[in-house]
Parts: sequence; C-alpha cells; structure tokens
Amino acid sequence: MIRLQRSLIEYDKQFWGGPAIRRLKQYNAATQNSRESIVQQFIIYGVTESGQRFRPSDWAERLAGVMSQFRPPGMPANRLTYSPYVLPTYIDGVRCVAVDPRLRDLEPLAWNFVVDFARSNKLKTAEVEAPPERPD
Repeated sequence: MIRLQRSLIEYDKQFWGGPAIRRLKQYNAATQNSRESIVQQFIIYGVTESGQRFRPSDWAERLAGVMSQFRPPGMPANRLTYSPYVLPTYIDGVRCVAVDPRLRDLEPLAWNFVVDFARSNKLKTAEVEAPPERPD
C-alpha cells in the first residue's frame, strides 16, 4: 500500500502538479476522524409507514447502485461497487439502506434525492448511532 501511495505521489507530481496528493491527504484525514468517533447513519427501512413490505424486492440494491458514483475525494470510481456512503443491508430481517450523513456535505443534491425517495414512498426511517467497525 505504501509503495502504491509513493508511486501515485510521484506520478501526480510529475504529470498533474499535485492535486491527487491533496485528495489523498483529505481522504486519510476524513477516514481517520470517522474511525475515532461515533458513526451516525440515516437508515431507510424497506417497510412503509402502513407496515407493508416495499416493492420491488431489490429496491435497496437499485438505490445503492444509483448512488455508487458518490465517493470520498481521492477514492477511485468503480461502478461495480457501492459507495461507502450508501449501502444496502439487512436489519432484523428487513431490507434497508444505510446512508452516511457525510453524503450531505459531499453532495447535498444526492442527500436530498435519498431523503426524498424515502419520503415520497412513505418508508420508515431512523437515525442511529453505531460504533465504528474495527478491523480485526
């Protein structure tokens, strides 16, 4: 990893004048801060306010797929993976989408899209605090 970072830095200095270095430092600082603090998440449940299961059954994957382009600065874009800000998951057997509030700072229109999706489809939502995941 260190060798890769060094080669990227050298490439960036030589050809682009250094903006990738700043993005890499911003990303490292953002991930370091998030590891130390409580992670707040906006959860969209796949259950309507009337208690019915939301359809289609793959709605969470579709929503996360649409949002896959929104990533931390410096993180390479890959359309085959989900954004770390919008992830499909299951909570107590219910299909959900966990949205990181940092998406609001990164791209307010994307945040509004996700929140409006939940509102317009009358889906249950919650804001929860979760301890950061620790690598084993």
